[in-house]
Amino acid sequence: MRLQSKLALGLSCLVATAIAVLTLTPVPAPPLGSVAESDKIYHMVAFGVLAFPMAYLRPRWLMLALPAYLAFGGLIEILQPFVGRDRSLGDWLADLIGLGIGVVIGLAAGRFVPFARPRMRR
Repeated sequence: MRLQSKLALGLSCLVATAIAVLTLTPVPAPPLGSVAESDKIYHMVAFGVLAFPMAYLRPRWLMLALPAYLAFGGLIEILQPFVGRDRSLGDWLADLIGLGIGVVIGLAAGRFVPFARPRMRR
């Protein structure tokens, strides 16, 4: 497996694990000062970060990854009431927006800052 593939999968799994832990614990996220609905911002940022590695390193895999990421966000919303948090369609829509932002930024980064493989020393 190529380095780019390993990085894309590894980073995506790491971010997905962090999202699962942070969203499925009973402690609510702290508010962002005076920003109303600040948890939506957390959802957008988290899912943008989730989408970025795949969009940057393996854009062809997005056709499989994006539906999986959307289902992951939906599953989180379904499970949240079981850990004392609220289920919210708005949070899932924020996940969707975050995925779109992460994909756009990742694709742009891949176009303008291509991934450079480290050279092996001899």
